[in-house]
Amino acid sequence: MNIETAVIVINYNGKKHLQECFSSLIKQSYAPLRLYLLDNASTDGSVEFVKEHFPSVIILAMDKGYGFAGGYNRAVAKAQERYLGMISNDTRVDVNWVKYMRIAMDADPRIAIAGSKIMLYDQPDCINSAGQRITPVGIGYEVGLGEPDGPDFNHQQDFAAVCGAGIMVRKNLFEKLGGFDESYFLLCEDTDLCWRAWMSGYRVVYQPQAFLFHKFGATIGRRETPLRVMLIQRNSIASVIKNRQAAYIGYALCGCLAYACARLIFFLLKGESRLLKAQLTGLAALFPLLPELKTKRGQLQAARAVSDAELLHKGILSSWRETIKEYFRIQRIGLTG
Repeated sequence: MNIETAVIVINYNGKKHLQECFSSLIKQSYAPLRLYLLDNASTDGSVEFVKEHFPSVIILAMDKGYGFAGGYNRAVAKAQERYLGMISNDTRVDVNWVKYMRIAMDADPRIAIAGSKIMLYDQPDCINSAGQRITPVGIGYEVGLGEPDGPDFNHQQDFAAVCGAGIMVRKNLFEKLGGFDESYFLLCEDTDLCWRAWMSGYRVVYQPQAFLFHKFGATIGRRETPLRVMLIQRNSIASVIKNRQAAYIGYALCGCLAYACARLIFFLLKGESRLLKAQLTGLAALFPLLPELKTKRGQLQAARAVSDAELLHKGILSSWRETIKEYFRIQRIGLTG
């Protein structure tokens, strides 16, 4: 049987999540459908659990942990299906998730990535992500995070980026774009991929009829943990270095520096020494990546089909005002720990 669609569940020592995740996936209304477990060298018996309880699932066992970016790149290379869903292990997926994601993808061959409405698992009436905005400092913030679900989040539309906890990609375009940037390991790689898709003349869409429930922070913590702060600081600036055009790069990097300094002062005043150290570590970790980033930047800028001016006009890149407003909103509602 020729199967065109598959879902890949990424996992690292997440055995406790797999029963609920795969139980929701095997009930999908869409068929035929192939399911994969992408396991990043777990040591908690995850692979054995899936083999026993979900024998139809194909196991893609990595020889070591490649993170979100490297793991998915290797899984996509092995998968033969044209449409590939990517799901975090700490999710429960609606029965029609694949159906509506395929409807979104089938609307236009230029759609490289579709994202779903993601609800908070422990607050199922509240949004985890209804698309992402790309900020001037390269961070993608989750639209609607912590807000009650409602009409504002129920419109299918083009979006700057979508959250990697629940997306579908067109395999050929994912590979043409170079996949996720493996130097990121995890965090910001979804935003970066979507940004590069827009630069290359493709589309990213948000499909609210496809929804899932996500245990936000179950794998790596919520907003401000040391690992999150370090990786987001490093990876977001890497995205700016690669993706902004020459006319905007100086302004953008000055903005990154100002934002980093403001965050350092904020952590200092709050007495958050661990987060202060993590931020400095993230900045320092950029320097070994600079030669590689320079090469990637040259390749991306030479191949780009859409200018920064066009992306700003389309609203793909958000304003400083919007970014600052959202930062303080997130601080106020307390989804930071």
